[in-house]
Amino acid sequence: MTEHTYKAIKKNAISVTAQNIGKYVEHNLTNYERIAVVHDDIVGWYDGGKNIIGYYDCSAGNETCLAFSLMKNPVNNGDEIETDGLPSISDKIFAWNFSTTENTAVELTFANDSFKIPDHFAVDTYVTHIRIKDPDYGDFIENIELDYDNQYFYFDTKLRNVYVKDVLPHTVGQKFYSHNITLTVQDSCFNRITTNVTILIYNAPPVISGLQNSLEIDSTTVEKIYT
Repeated sequence: MTEHTYKAIKKNAISVTAQNIGKYVEHNLTNYERIAVVHDDIVGWYDGGKNIIGYYDCSAGNETCLAFSLMKNPVNNGDEIETDGLPSISDKIFAWNFSTTENTAVELTFANDSFKIPDHFAVDTYVTHIRIKDPDYGDFIENIELDYDNQYFYFDTKLRNVYVKDVLPHTVGQKFYSHNITLTVQDSCFNRITTNVTILIYNAPPVISGLQNSLEIDSTTVEKIYT
């Protein structure tokens, strides 16, 4: 949150006993336990003795590796931790190795590579749905950009549908009009994917609406006409 203030996003509990000292202990997280590690996150330890052990780059010139601090309170999800001024702990050695899974790109799928719609579609008419999926557990869709200056179409980021934005073009003597929209999606690990959707606007005959399905003629009116 700031240079010395961090917010605990999520924690996993792993039991280590005295019998584990000097041994290699492996703990594989389930899908539910996994945490999405994103840019600027810091991974740390916290134990029952109220010690917090920050993870830093352990290069030869890094004097802060490792940083041991004594906490007064337990750490829970959502807690803000102020590290500046915490008493440090020395003469302790820990060996810790963790690994993360490779992040995969966001998936964008839609019915076809191109869509055909008549040129008399009204403003706000539904065109197509674009399915956005992130296969990584813990990732979320952070940013959706759709050609917001697009003249004829807009994208509803909540419903993830494309709709008609303005009166569609029609050129006399031109049967089809091709229009492209560009959609860019970014996940919480800063992976971006861009796709183009082609919408083919075609000239269609006029649509007459609002006509009655049946016509009733009063018999007295018919008699008057014949008279």
